[in-house]
Amino acid sequence: MADYVEKMKRILAAKSKGERLVFFMADEKTNYAKLVAALDGARAAGAETLGMMTDKNELPTQGSGDPTAAPVQ
Repeated sequence: MADYVEKMKRILAAKSKGERLVFFMADEKTNYAKLVAALDGARAAGAETLGMMTDKNELPTQGSGDPTAAPVQ
């Protein structure tokens, strides 16, 4: 976990303030305790916004609702 937090710190430090977003993808096999630890670690590393998705089909889209559009940043 210490390596994870240090790596996240380096990644997030490269982002501008207000753009330090971390999103997690989880499914029914996800270990809840590990997910919470990952969320906590990301927050400790400097993430300003955390998000979690459970289905890749729920990704936000740009434009007119085209599901093949790029995700909104």
